[in-house]
Amino acid sequence: MLRAFIDSLGLTRVTMMITLITVPVNIFLNYLLIFGNWGFPELGGVGSGYATGITYWIVLLVTIILIQSQKRLRDYHIFSAFQRLSLEKMKEIIKLGVPNGLTILFEVSIFSAVTVFMGRFGTDTIAAHQSAISVPTLLYAFPLSIAAALTILIGFETGAKRLLDAKQYRHIGMISAIAIGVINGVLLLIFRDQIALLFTNDPKLADLITHFLIYAVLFQFADALLSPVLGALRGYKDVTVTSIVAFISYWIIGLPLGLLLSYTTLGPFGFWIGLSAGLFIAAFILSIRVRFTEKRLA
Repeated sequence: MLRAFIDSLGLTRVTMMITLITVPVNIFLNYLLIFGNWGFPELGGVGSGYATGITYWIVLLVTIILIQSQKRLRDYHIFSAFQRLSLEKMKEIIKLGVPNGLTILFEVSIFSAVTVFMGRFGTDTIAAHQSAISVPTLLYAFPLSIAAALTILIGFETGAKRLLDAKQYRHIGMISAIAIGVINGVLLLIFRDQIALLFTNDPKLADLITHFLIYAVLFQFADALLSPVLGALRGYKDVTVTSIVAFISYWIIGLPLGLLLSYTTLGPFGFWIGLSAGLFIAAFILSIRVRFTEKRLA
């Protein structure tokens, strides 16, 4: 939450440095606690959990130290006094937070559900699916970052009653995300064979991963359309509709469609088409919604 607050002040370099620090710290703690190096107990998989927990506490402490040591942050007097709890403010936070959480839940959980349904195709297919899905998940960081930026910028401009500027930010964000999605999709299509070989030396498994990555190109375009729209709607504080649309698009349309297609000649790839269809439908509906919201605010 502190990192999100710092982001809202425009100090993204600080949060970037904090995030970058977590990677080597987490790796080092995993090295100590999973394998029991340097006299630490050998905890196996449990050690990874401890390492992650300790890393987050370290990040919290580093963030607090930075807030207290940086003059431009001290001027905000973040820890100077504790405000009295306001039920009205808590209600506002919950009203925005819960729908956002549900939207993320519906999106994340459907990928887990697909993995379960894909079990009937065998271990190799599941391994190929999990390997391939990690690539668009990694590339998703780019449209997600644009969505986060749009939430901050549009929220700021809307609060200042500069609705035209907020709309311009939304247009720029969408164009940027689509451009990045096209680039990622093209690179993924060109280098899919090389990417597949990063996961395995087994030709059969690599071929499966390559086929999945072809369908992953659809994810790049869908995420490029959907992510900035979600970010814009959060900036406008219009989040209830997004959770409803996400549930319908992913669970009522996307998953059943993927399950149906999986019984055709498409096999396991049908699930990825279903997921992509759900994302595109959500992007289309919410694109209309964000324009409606902008007109309503205007």
